[in-house]
Amino acid sequence: MQGGVGGEIAPCSGSEVPARQKIMKIELEAGDIERIVEKVFEKLRPLLNDSHDSKDDELMDVKGLADYLNVKKQWVYDKTHLGLIPHYKVGKYPRYRRAKIEKWLLEKENRKNIKT
Repeated sequence: MQGGVGGEIAPCSGSEVPARQKIMKIELEAGDIERIVEKVFEKLRPLLNDSHDSKDDELMDVKGLADYLNVKKQWVYDKTHLGLIPHYKVGKYPRYRRAKIEKWLLEKENRKNIKT
């Protein structure tokens, strides 16, 4: 788009945009921007708290999970083969999402506490 006369914008080619569009101008008082930023931040806060920087989204391989659980790799392979550990396949390789493993551990702990 190219600038037109009197604060109007005209399309640069034969698009479906009307020949002229008016530009809306808004005057803000002192503090308006801060209030707008605060409102936007309030809306974004839940998303920022669940950001991808967290370890929950971490995808581990067999060695990583074995290290995390402090067990041998063969134990991880055995439990994976039996379908006892939540996992994903990336090609032929099992992968484990930390959040799913933590949930699985809590469920195992809760079942153990119920039985005793």
